[in-house]
Amino acid sequence: VSQSRYPADSSCGPVNFSPSDTSKYASSYQWSAQPTVSISGGTTSNPTFSFPENTDTLDKIYTLKQVVFTVHGCKDSTVHPVVIHPRPRARFTLSVQDTCSPVTVKLRNQSIAGNGQAISSMQHRWSFLGMQTNVQDTDLLLVNTGTTDTVYQITLEETSVYGCWDDTTRQVVVRPNAKAAFTSAQTSGCAPFVLNSSVIQPIHYPNANTQYRWYRNGVALGGVQDSSTLSFPGYTLSNANDSVEIMLVAIPKYSCRQDTQRVWFRTIPNPVPDFDRSDTAGCTPFVVSFTNTSTPSSGLNYVWDFGNGQTSTHQHPSNIVFTTIGGTVDSMFTVKMMVIAGS
Repeated sequence: VSQSRYPADSSCGPVNFSPSDTSKYASSYQWSAQPTVSISGGTTSNPTFSFPENTDTLDKIYTLKQVVFTVHGCKDSTVHPVVIHPRPRARFTLSVQDTCSPVTVKLRNQSIAGNGQAISSMQHRWSFLGMQTNVQDTDLLLVNTGTTDTVYQITLEETSVYGCWDDTTRQVVVRPNAKAAFTSAQTSGCAPFVLNSSVIQPIHYPNANTQYRWYRNGVALGGVQDSSTLSFPGYTLSNANDSVEIMLVAIPKYSCRQDTQRVWFRTIPNPVPDFDRSDTAGCTPFVVSFTNTSTPSSGLNYVWDFGNGQTSTHQHPSNIVFTTIGGTVDSMFTVKMMVIAGS
C-alpha cells in the first residue's frame, strides 16, 4: 500500500522536499515527478526532490508519484501535487541617478508580485542610509557636503504573501558642489601691503572644481585659472588706511553650484609720533618724565633713545636721569622716539 507524508504542499523555490514513506508491505520504490526535477535516492523509501526557483509569474505545479512493490511483484502508487510559487520581482525607478547636492530622489516601486496579485499585496522594505521604511513608494533627500562624490546605495526587498522574496539594489551618485578656499598669512599690514602668493594661498579641490577666478572689489584679477595655474595673481595696497576685498570664485566640475570666498585686507594708518616733557632744563642730576601724545593713542610699539645711553620701550617713560658731560659745561641731549604700528 503506497502512502507517504510530505513536508508541505507548497513552497518557494529553490527548495528540497524529502517525503517520509509510510507505505505498508513495500520492499522497493520508484519515485518520479512531472515536470521532471532532480531526485536523489529515487529508488529509496525517503528520496529528496530538488525544486528549482519558479521564474514564471504564475504558480508551477509538480506532481510527485510514488510506486511501491512487494516482494511478490505486486505494486501500488500514489500521487501528490506540490506548488512552487513564483518569486516576486523587486524593481524600482529613480527620478535621478547622477546629480548635484542637495537632491530629492523619488523612489517608485515597480515590483511584480506574481499570480496576478497587486503590488500592495507584498511587504515592502526599503533600506538606505542605515534606515528602513516599509511604504510602497518614498522620497529621499540626499546631500553631499564634501568635495568628492558621495555614492548612496538603495535596496528594496519584496516579500510575497507566500513568503517568497526578492531584492534589488541601485545607487545614486551625488556630485559635490564647488568649494572655494584660500588661506591668509595676514590680513593687515603697513603700506605698501603686498598681497602675493606667500600671503594668499588657494586650496585646490580637484574632484569638485574645474576652474577659478580672482576678483578685487568685484573687478577681475587676471584670467581664468585651472588646477595647474591656480595661484593668487598679486595686488598691492599702496596707501595707508586703505582696504580691498579679495574674492575667489570656484567653478564646479559637474555643473553644480559655484562657490566663493571673500576676505578683506587692509593697511593700517601710519602713526604720528609726538611727546611732551616734564621739563627741558635743570641742574645735574636732572630728572625728566615723558608723556607720549602719539596717535593713535593705543596699539603702537615704542622705542625711546634719550641720547644719554638709556633706552626704553614704555609708552610713558618716567624719572629719566640726565647728568652733565665733563661736569663744568652745559650738556644738551636729543631725545628720539620711534613709534611702530603693526608688524
